[in-house]
Amino acid sequence: LTHTFTLPLAGAVESTASDRIDLEVLPQPQHKAMLATALHIAVDDAIPRPPHNMCRLRVAFEPLKAVRARVQLRLTKASGGRWLFDLELVATQADIDDVIRIEGKLNATSSVAFRMCNQFDQAAPFKAFFALDSAPEFSVSPSAGTLQPYGSEGTNFVVSFAPKTYGKIYSGRLVVETSEMQWTYMVQGEHPRYEAPKATASRVDSHIPTAEDPEVYKASL
Repeated sequence: LTHTFTLPLAGAVESTASDRIDLEVLPQPQHKAMLATALHIAVDDAIPRPPHNMCRLRVAFEPLKAVRARVQLRLTKASGGRWLFDLELVATQADIDDVIRIEGKLNATSSVAFRMCNQFDQAAPFKAFFALDSAPEFSVSPSAGTLQPYGSEGTNFVVSFAPKTYGKIYSGRLVVETSEMQWTYMVQGEHPRYEAPKATASRVDSHIPTAEDPEVYKASL
């Protein structure tokens, strides 16, 4: 998302065209790492320039995970004056990245494994968990650790499914997240499909060979 908007500089005095405006972006500590790559804000001095009592900003927001954060914008004019503004950022949940299907027998545990890498060239701490609305029959291991960097073999994840009843729909949302990014997988648990037994021909030959004389056959009994 890229957007350009202007902010009023109340009380700003008339100044020359060369009067510079410095911008500081102050994020909340818990969102600092994520916003360092996801948020870019700069003063837009393109012609035509805004009036002396206005400041035009160009904002690019490209989050890689759902977040609600607030940053403070501090504008300082070289000729004098400082203004503070609060900017609220909201990124909603992204689409599901993939679907994982597991077939499991009653009162037994079935598992599938997959590998994934970080989207950046460095390793990153991660957390893996199922969302609260997920079926409790699902689990993931490891639940925390280090996600290997992009281009590597990747970190191995194991998703397990342990159904306890028939006739129930099992589904869950697996979330793997770092401080900068988030992946979401839809996990579906299924029972093995029932296949009715198929009738096969009898293996016992109960027929009298037509070439053998019935009287001879009886004599042999």
